[in-house]
Amino acid sequence: GEIQAALDYVNAQGGGKVLVLPGTYRITSPLTIYSDTIMEGISVNDCILDFNNTSNNLSTESGGNNIQITSVTLKNSLNVLGAIVLNAALFPKISNCIFTGNLLGYDIYSSGSNTIKIQDCFSTDSGGFFSGNSIASQGQGFISGNRIVRSSGYVFFGQGGNGGGVTTYSNNHIFFPTKTIIKGLFNFGKFVNNVFSFSATLTETVIDISSSTSVTFMGNLSNSQSSPAQALKLTSCSRMFFSSNDIGGSGITLTTTSECYFNNNKVFTPSTHGITLNNVDDSMFTGNRVFVTSGASGKDAINISNGSDRNVITGNTIETQSTGTAYAVNIGTGCFSTAVV
Repeated sequence: GEIQAALDYVNAQGGGKVLVLPGTYRITSPLTIYSDTIMEGISVNDCILDFNNTSNNLSTESGGNNIQITSVTLKNSLNVLGAIVLNAALFPKISNCIFTGNLLGYDIYSSGSNTIKIQDCFSTDSGGFFSGNSIASQGQGFISGNRIVRSSGYVFFGQGGNGGGVTTYSNNHIFFPTKTIIKGLFNFGKFVNNVFSFSATLTETVIDISSSTSVTFMGNLSNSQSSPAQALKLTSCSRMFFSSNDIGGSGITLTTTSECYFNNNKVFTPSTHGITLNNVDDSMFTGNRVFVTSGASGKDAINISNGSDRNVITGNTIETQSTGTAYAVNIGTGCFSTAVV
């Protein structure tokens, strides 16, 4: 097709810009974009790549450098990986794009790529926004300023190696997802000033991170306080830092996790313990506000169990309307050297 012919021509010249004119382009075969190439639409709303409900998509060449995709709409790709696939790309940038109707895979799938930038995009009714597989650890990527609406898959999904980590996710707004927003492996990742808006119909855990190290959450807002969905679950993690987050949903649970620091967060729970520590060691919880509503009958503000050791619980504000037998801090048998101040 004419889009691939333009990409091939620019590649033969050693790189350059492909300017996409207004129109709807029916993509009948997979597209490949090469190193040192910019694909730029005249207007994001008027320059449309329509994959026409096929498995066709747009991929970077393997190991491609300095590839940019900007100001185009990508729609109706049924590729099981993504509408855009980054193949071990170095310094790829995707900005000001619209994704819609990419139902079977992600809007953007990355495998082994380095220093990714995804900025100011809009996604609606897709199977997930970004999946990071073994993101390379040499550089720090940025996924920021994106708006994601009605995602039917994980919004951010990390797997393999560093997963979706070595990346800063900031100022993204996620509206009414039907599955977990952040799922999987995110070594050395940072989540800063994101907003998660979800309804009472969401039943999966909002943030579910496993087998990860050195992940930072700061200033994020989960602004539903009525959902039965668990707000946060950490499993087999270490050196996690959570500060100044407003955590709506239904409580947080840490399991087989160590060296975590929770400071100045707001935790709201309508149905579970506020904070559950299950085999958690060497962690500190300080200056948090934990609010347990009347719907959480018999639920503790902080519940510590299953051999959790050497933790510090200090300076927290606990408000509870829980009925039945419930405690501000409940330390189970087999838990040693935990300081509560």
